Amino acid sequence: MKWYDIKRMVTDHIPIAHDTLHVHVGILIFTLLAYRWRRRRAGLVKAWMTVFVLQLCNEMLDARDWYKWTGNINWWESVVDTINTMLWPTIALIILLQVLWRDSNIRDEDIL
Repeated sequence: MKWYDIKRMVTDHIPIAHDTLHVHVGILIFTLLAYRWRRRRAGLVKAWMTVFVLQLCNEMLDARDWYKWTGNINWWESVVDTINTMLWPTIALIILLQVLWRDSNIRDEDIL
């Protein structure tokens, strides 16, 4: 069974567009991993990196299947899928790191 066939089974049972599914899966995985690693110092960055690596693996498998079908790789679709997957985890990472940095500075000032 090809990677595309597995993804097709999922999209056939969930009434969500392919691009939208990337958005939801990306933020879902990031949220779950950030919660799982919340007590670790680099937990948010580790969660983001994990989503990024999983997305790259997904695109490598997509590119392999696409190449077998057409003899070419659809680079534009890979870029769009990666942007859709990483957009909200990236925004969440930036905001959460800013909040944590701000809160840690407030605590330092309160101690002094």
